[in-house]
Amino acid sequence: MYKIPTPDANAISKPFHNEWINVYPTVLALDKIYFWDGNNRTIFTFERLTNLTGKTIDKIKIEDIVQFVADQNMHKLERLADSIERNGVQVPLIIRDDGKLLDGNRRFFACQLLKIRYRKQKLPKILLEIPVFAIRKK
Repeated sequence: MYKIPTPDANAISKPFHNEWINVYPTVLALDKIYFWDGNNRTIFTFERLTNLTGKTIDKIKIEDIVQFVADQNMHKLERLADSIERNGVQVPLIIRDDGKLLDGNRRFFACQLLKIRYRKQKLPKILLEIPVFAIRKK
């Protein structure tokens, strides 16, 4: 598993869940970030998908998860993906230093939707340099 460097010299203090913590700003390629299936904003969507497929979320291909999330209008992924394609990710994702996503599921899935759109082409720079704040896993 890839370990994201978190040198103390790069730490900045940010509020996260009512607590000030050190985060480590960097950029990562999309394939170094892994979604969190327990996120409260998407857990209902994942439960519906697993009920429909009869599979656990870890047994479903990421492309199928992305398409299912995109098909749920409440997430408005198409619109967000269009914005990210034009402007890049404007608000950094928050991830652990092992790449697990903690905050920014919609942005992550919108980027995954863009990746699907560019399947037969070279990935745009915006998917290779996604701004993130890494948090050290304890």
